Amino acid sequence: MIQYLNWLLRDNRTFAWSDRVKGKNMETTKLTSMVQVLTWVKAQGFGTDTAVEVVGRWVWITFPTKPDDEIRTGLGLVGFHWNGKRGCWQHPCGVPVHHSPADSWSLREKYGSVRAEELALA
Repeated sequence: MIQYLNWLLRDNRTFAWSDRVKGKNMETTKLTSMVQVLTWVKAQGFGTDTAVEVVGRWVWITFPTKPDDEIRTGLGLVGFHWNGKRGCWQHPCGVPVHHSPADSWSLREKYGSVRAEELALA
């Protein structure tokens, strides 16, 4: 799985999906590739206690406590959404959204899971 994800990252593969979102006096484009999402997450410097993992082609972020309003707004503006069932922020990275009744662990088994720091980000 790590080799496949590094291939996606190395070639900056994007998926045909784009959306624009409006926030309070702000307009931004949702990030649509895994490279963009992981680069943005890395630039935020959330800290070592925040878990960032790639599950299939999605990026999941799990904070140790509820992040403040500014962080939650930023996550939403770039395309993350809160999944209360799984207890994490999720970004589809351009993959069409299909709601899965599966729990977090079965999705990790089905699609594979890699912590972001294990990937070769430039």
